[in-house]
Amino acid sequence: MRHKLTEWSDAATSDERITAGEGLTIDERRVIMMEMLEAFTTLWHQHKASDQESFDLIRMLQKDPKTADMVDDPLSYMGNLMLLIVGGNDTTS
Repeated sequence: MRHKLTEWSDAATSDERITAGEGLTIDERRVIMMEMLEAFTTLWHQHKASDQESFDLIRMLQKDPKTADMVDDPLSYMGNLMLLIVGGNDTTS
């Protein structure tokens, strides 16, 4: 699903209200963001059900007491996923 990260990142930042009408409509963005949420929620639960140790973002979130139940708040989970996927530019260098 790595190829979907670019699509999700583009959709997260392509709102027609902030791109002079050139971006996606809010309904188009909602569909794509819900697809992202569903995919990551499925991954979350697969990781949770597995006893296999791994070092990845979902496992780290699950092990941290501050984020262990993040998946139970879908909007917060989706917002954090969007921030992680879109990332940021380091303008300090």
